[in-house]
Amino acid sequence: MKKIFLLLISLLCVNMMMSATVTITEEDNIKNISERVKKRYYNYTDFKVEPLYNEMDEIEYFIIEFEPTCFVLVDVAYNTTNSCYDPVFYYRYEVGFWEKYKYVEYIDPKTENIEYKKEYIKETNGEYVRYHDTPYKVAGIVDERKYLITFYNKNSCLIPAVKRNGKFLNLVSMEEFDMKDINEKNVMAGLENRFAYDALLFL
Repeated sequence: MKKIFLLLISLLCVNMMMSATVTITEEDNIKNISERVKKRYYNYTDFKVEPLYNEMDEIEYFIIEFEPTCFVLVDVAYNTTNSCYDPVFYYRYEVGFWEKYKYVEYIDPKTENIEYKKEYIKETNGEYVRYHDTPYKVAGIVDERKYLITFYNKNSCLIPAVKRNGKFLNLVSMEEFDMKDINEKNVMAGLENRFAYDALLFL
């Protein structure tokens, strides 16, 4: 009876170990992503990988910044079913280009409802620009913690941001926002889901 009891305890311990989520460090993630980038993007020899945080200050994405210009976003999704053997999956979001814009409210004359339209933002030289560099690089963000915040409502997007005086600064619209805006606003500017989603690249 004692042997059976010990066997059951052993099996329970093994099952708990197998079902536990294996977390890997930021450094390990960067190393893993870098190795896969070298295999896939062999034409790019100069790049860096950095973590991106969500609104809870947790690492949820990484950004691969290539030189001289080009970047890829990587979504980190942990595999809880086979965590002992394959702890992490990576999914790629490849952004062709992005533009600075904000949403402006207007009254639809036909329905008299509040609607929203994009208003593109000119640079200081008066021109509209399509960017291939990261929003953080364009904004000159170097040593600050970089955020990428998911927004879903009437539009869905990923908002590149940094913190400013207890709020977030949206690097696409250059407007400040907080979690109330995320939860209550109908639309927000960001990197839209028009870019490719490649579930096979890092799998």
